[in-house]
Amino acid sequence: MKSLLLTATLLACHILSAQVIVTGTARHKKDSIIIFKETDGFTNITRSWRDKIYKAHIDKNDHFTITLPEQDINRWLIETESGYQFFDLAKGKNIELIADFSKKNPLKAVGSNADDFNYLTYASGKHKPDIVYNQGIQSRNIDSALFWRKQMAVRKIHTLDHYKRTSNMSETYYNWIRSRYTYEPYERTYVENIRSTDSISDAISGKLLEKGITDDYAALNTVEYNDLVDIYMRKAFAETKVKPSLQAYFDFSAGDLLQGKTRDIHLTRVMYWFVKADDSIYNPAFKKYNEIVKDSAIKKYIVRERNEYLQPAKLQRENIDQYASLNAIFSKYKGKVVYVDFWASWCIPCRGEMPRSEVLKKQLNNKDVVFLYLGYRDTEKAWLKAREDLEIEGEHYLLDNTLIKEAEEAFNISGIPHYAIIDKAGNIVSKHADRPGDAYQQLLTLAEKEQISAY
Repeated sequence: MKSLLLTATLLACHILSAQVIVTGTARHKKDSIIIFKETDGFTNITRSWRDKIYKAHIDKNDHFTITLPEQDINRWLIETESGYQFFDLAKGKNIELIADFSKKNPLKAVGSNADDFNYLTYASGKHKPDIVYNQGIQSRNIDSALFWRKQMAVRKIHTLDHYKRTSNMSETYYNWIRSRYTYEPYERTYVENIRSTDSISDAISGKLLEKGITDDYAALNTVEYNDLVDIYMRKAFAETKVKPSLQAYFDFSAGDLLQGKTRDIHLTRVMYWFVKADDSIYNPAFKKYNEIVKDSAIKKYIVRERNEYLQPAKLQRENIDQYASLNAIFSKYKGKVVYVDFWASWCIPCRGEMPRSEVLKKQLNNKDVVFLYLGYRDTEKAWLKAREDLEIEGEHYLLDNTLIKEAEEAFNISGIPHYAIIDKAGNIVSKHADRPGDAYQQLLTLAEKEQISAY
């Protein structure tokens, strides 16, 4: 009994610490909510995608409170009139904000943990790239691109060190962002200057990995470092000439080519690919993974992802396989303009458009426009979970294979995201409509037209 109570207590403590409570006061506000968004990008441990949004409601006294889930240290943003304000949040480090929306960067932290939060705004004015730098990093010459990025990293670390000496920046945050600055030049050069994995020669690989692949701290904390390790391992696996498969790569990664935490994290990233697999595939892989990776703090990420996938989503199962044709769906909305969004939980560009879709809904509020989201080549669990995670408001249907085929023929779909517009009379006005950021004027014009005929 004592053991069970201790386990429950530790689990509760972990849940409480894996979040950040943000409180604040809003000034010169232009809306009644503040949207906090995970920056589109990958997590470090599992390389899962981060793009969830969370809404803080401002009360009549201009105060707001929101609890944001944060397992580690990660980058977040809010949209501003001139673009975005970026900031980093660390688990368990609560923040008090003054949100002054008359300023270019509205959010400023006060009190505990303020200097960690305010650092990115401080640093953003110190690291403005010039024309020479931009030309240098766009060079096809890897040495040139890497040189200029490393020079920028030196400047960033110099600014960071100065800020650390003159503020109350925590050691935890300092180490985290310094490691990111260290490996960023190499990871960015690979992403932006090398066309494919096949083009990586031994010489180029050596330059990208000149910092080595034995950094335990970076393995646990730095996504750029682990992405470089991924590059190294994919290249090494390709050279074995083994027939590519997920299981073959897992077995290869479980070997002794990597050591320490670097091996643990790389294998965890590979194990994440099994999370949505059937038990017959997942269980043997996890058994081997569990034998190799001893650190329970690392393994919890896989266990949590698997449990979330297996648990039924909170959303109701309505609108799944209930309609025999697309016309049966569209006919529900006769007399309204329908903006159709073909999307999927696995489609990163689709997910990236959802915040702009939310803005478009607000612009067309009280107009006769329906936002119709059609799940395309997706699984029920993943589709429901993505709807919940992204808080997508609107009409939702998960298309079965018959409806997918009908949609592809009717709207000439070759990839997603794909958008279409149907007018009040039920006519397809646009088979290839603009994305949410550019669709406002056409939808407004159609919404203000009188209905001429019915479905």
